[in-house]
Amino acid sequence: YLQHALQSARSVSNNQLICIALTFMSYKFFKGVVGEQAEKSARASEFVARKVMDGLWQSVSSGLLADTLDMAGKGQEAESMRQVGREIARSLPEGVIKWKDKQGTC
Repeated sequence: YLQHALQSARSVSNNQLICIALTFMSYKFFKGVVGEQAEKSARASEFVARKVMDGLWQSVSSGLLADTLDMAGKGQEAESMRQVGREIARSLPEGVIKWKDKQGTC
């Protein structure tokens, strides 16, 4: 289903849906995995989120990339991405921030 969603989003040039699909695929298939493909996937989702300029998905994908980099031993770059994600999260609407705080992800 994810591949179909991604193909459909690409066919109609829906960058926001592409961003969501890439981020979810990166999380689903590479969360906790160390390797080049995991890092490429996390970087791609963060790049697309930045391109779309969607604060929520920028924050999520930055955190995902930070976790991936951390596991790969790239602590300095990971912390930098984590800071980017936190900074973006602070600019989200108050209701989103409260929900994220309850989840323990902000």
